[in-house]
Amino acid sequence: MTSVIYPETEASAIAWRSRGQIDLRKIGTYAMASLRFFQDVTLASRKAEGLTQEEDYWINSAYMGGLVWDEPYEGIATELDFNEFYPNILAYAGQGFRYNPAEYYSHYDLKLAMELDLHIELSSESPNALIYDQIYLKSGYNSFYQWASYLTKIKQEGGQAGKVAKHMLVSFWGRLYSDGRRLGHGTFYYSERAQNYIGEN
Repeated sequence: MTSVIYPETEASAIAWRSRGQIDLRKIGTYAMASLRFFQDVTLASRKAEGLTQEEDYWINSAYMGGLVWDEPYEGIATELDFNEFYPNILAYAGQGFRYNPAEYYSHYDLKLAMELDLHIELSSESPNALIYDQIYLKSGYNSFYQWASYLTKIKQEGGQAGKVAKHMLVSFWGRLYSDGRRLGHGTFYYSERAQNYIGEN
């Protein structure tokens, strides 16, 4: 017998609220339901293309974690639940650049640096940018906005369906990257002004 990971009332509530788009009884867990719903509504490709060994190495070397920004402050502070805000960060259409001490960058990184009027120099020692055609680039907004905004709206309405939507929002990232690579590396602190700063860690 398979154990149920959610109360039946939650499954009924989210199925009713989503007009059958989200059915925990068929899918089984919040994380899998979130992934399935994301795949149904995203504008990104349903399945990623395979990477060559060179691409995999380059992307892993260029990866720096989330953008970090801070400003000196003394006083009372509030700690926020990072997981609860992460879906909004994924869907955010803003821009920020992160310096990579290993000097590996993607084409998107270089384009963004130029848009932010940052001084960049390409290395003449060896290639230091992996460049893709524009047709292959997808923004976080295009990939995550439909998923995040729909579930956030249900969460804010509250009730049993809202509880399920919250679980789906916070469990998605772990399910999407279930291979365990790169989890816990970096933090993103969102601020309207942060998009104009270079984050270094």
